[in-house]
Amino acid sequence: MSLISQTLLIFLFLIFGSGSIVVASKNATPCLTYLGICGGSCDKKCCDDKCINSFQGKNPYSICQLIPGNPGRLCNCYHDC
Repeated sequence: MSLISQTLLIFLFLIFGSGSIVVASKNATPCLTYLGICGGSCDKKCCDDKCINSFQGKNPYSICQLIPGNPGRLCNCYHDC
């Protein structure tokens, strides 16, 4: 089990640590953009600020989501596509 958690953590850091990723649903709303890791350098307020500044006028809503099995959190921004 811990091997899976470590592998998942490495995968998430490789994918999400490299920049923003946009995921759109089939009907194109809402979109989800990963803005990085919340934590030491970015807390909830920082995540909110990044989301609002990046997607002004697109009804942005940010949330720091827990990474399963790890203490880190991802800053996710939901917005109109």
